[in-house]
Amino acid sequence: MAMTNVEVIRAIYDDWLAGGLAIDKFDPEIAMVESSELPGGGASAHGINAVQRYIESFSGYWEEIRFVPEEYIEAGDQVVVSARLVGRGKASGVEVQRTWAYVWTLRANKALRMEGYSDIHEALRAVGVDG
Repeated sequence: MAMTNVEVIRAIYDDWLAGGLAIDKFDPEIAMVESSELPGGGASAHGINAVQRYIESFSGYWEEIRFVPEEYIEAGDQVVVSARLVGRGKASGVEVQRTWAYVWTLRANKALRMEGYSDIHEALRAVGVDG
């Protein structure tokens, strides 16, 4: 039985928290577009290989980094996730905690696009839900 959209996205975050990349949950045409407010933000990656390199690049900037999901909201073929970024900068040693929101679009039970937003209200508006 196929996973629901929320289950697919939850599995991605679970894999990330366990140290994996969750590549098997991504459509080959996956695109990731970060919020321009994320430090070094506005970054984007298109295609499975570019997305894998992008995720792996985090270790160059962060001593540790985790995206801890707090809420999943299903919106048709999209899932809005509120997630807390918890990390420590590699060069600075500064600890960072901030909540971001992500809109995931799925196709055929795979993540096709992830777009980052500075807060949950902005992400909900992007999918046409009042927040």
